[in-house]
Amino acid sequence: MTFGFDSVKIDNCGMFKDLERYQRVMNATGRYFNIENCHWGETVPTHDWCPFSFYRTSGDINNQWDRMFANLQTLYKFTTGQDPLSRPGCWAYADMLEVGNMASYEANRAHFGAWAVTSNPLILGMDVRNTTAMEWVWDIIANEEVIGVNQAWAGHPGRLVAHTRGSALRAEDLPQRLAEAGVDITAEKHLNSDRLLDETQTYAKPLPGGKAAAYVINNTLDERTVTINFALAGFDKGAWVSVRCAYGHKNLGFYQGEFTVEDLPGHDSRLFILTPAKAVPSASA
Repeated sequence: MTFGFDSVKIDNCGMFKDLERYQRVMNATGRYFNIENCHWGETVPTHDWCPFSFYRTSGDINNQWDRMFANLQTLYKFTTGQDPLSRPGCWAYADMLEVGNMASYEANRAHFGAWAVTSNPLILGMDVRNTTAMEWVWDIIANEEVIGVNQAWAGHPGRLVAHTRGSALRAEDLPQRLAEAGVDITAEKHLNSDRLLDETQTYAKPLPGGKAAAYVINNTLDERTVTINFALAGFDKGAWVSVRCAYGHKNLGFYQGEFTVEDLPGHDSRLFILTPAKAVPSASA
């Protein structure tokens, strides 16, 4: 506070375990402080108690795909249901972004999109002085449509609504994969480990004006086809919906009931803005 900062990260050690103490100290200044609860998922809010601005749900992230995907799965219990614990002023947070450090451009984009659609605070973990890395991912981290999805609030932070399983990801391989990615399942209190073998996942987040965001992610190394059921994103069954690609800033047309993403590459994703059609589109639309 003496040095003029207005955001603080409170770690899970020693004198920093008493979060209410720091809330009292900061409130006494009369200034607003952004407080990160970095207790690795050990101290989480209730609907009546949240003396921090956002809270870690996971262990420390790194630039491995399996670590990133595992951290994403720790959000489930905080974003599920109609009255989730992740909400304005008390956001669930699966750790900082490794965008710029991941193995591929597509993995960087998938990571950013996943954090955006689940209302994670978007905090860069890359070295912003590295101009080569910044140029590589600039269109990802500066994508105003994706950031807009993250910043919007229409009653829910975004949640997992569908997933698929197959034979590409085997349970017997999972312990070694997670160990190589630095994931200790026994230490992850909120990891929805059953979802780690999902080949694809679909997330949805309501947006103002009756719109919604829909995000699909491919957790395998091979192409997958994913169909987004608009009803799972909050639309009436059989509704006509305008689909816009937030990555490519392109309107894709009107679709009834569902939209299919063909041949989604491995470790890649898509993020769409869904808008209800005001009228049933004509055949030439």
